[in-house]
Amino acid sequence: KLTPAAITIIGNEMLKEGIVREVGQLEEDNKRSGRKKMLIDVNYDLKYVIGINIESDIVNIGISNLKGEIKTSKRITTDKDLRPEVFLGNIASECMKILWSENILKENILGAGVGIIGPIDKANGISLKAYGLWKEKVPVKKILEKEMGIRVTVDNNVRNLALGEIDY
Repeated sequence: KLTPAAITIIGNEMLKEGIVREVGQLEEDNKRSGRKKMLIDVNYDLKYVIGINIESDIVNIGISNLKGEIKTSKRITTDKDLRPEVFLGNIASECMKILWSENILKENILGAGVGIIGPIDKANGISLKAYGLWKEKVPVKKILEKEMGIRVTVDNNVRNLALGEIDY
């Protein structure tokens, strides 16, 4: 059981770390002495995630906050003539440009989720075959983590879209 003092201490620590933020004071009908009750909310903009959806003709990149609100997005044309390593390097570069343009530090990115067409070895982040893009196995996770320096997860794009519909 937490005491009021413990809640105050924990709340102040979370405010100091930016996890929560003040959103106003509670208006009370009966006037009482002492501190006014402060209203707080989660700071959803404390951290961000990158979403990348790779299809045969288009790549969608989006940055969202912890509430799932899209802060910015960009659509680029898929270049099928590039080797997978170069193609994925270009996507990583676009992600970094977006972060820079939005003044989001890489340290504030929790990770990137990649949805890609075709069968996936989810455990290892390997695209087994991306229909219309490449026929060989491509270590998408390994390439993007090396290029961006953040954690990456990879799954089939249709499965990711279905999970997104369920969650949001």
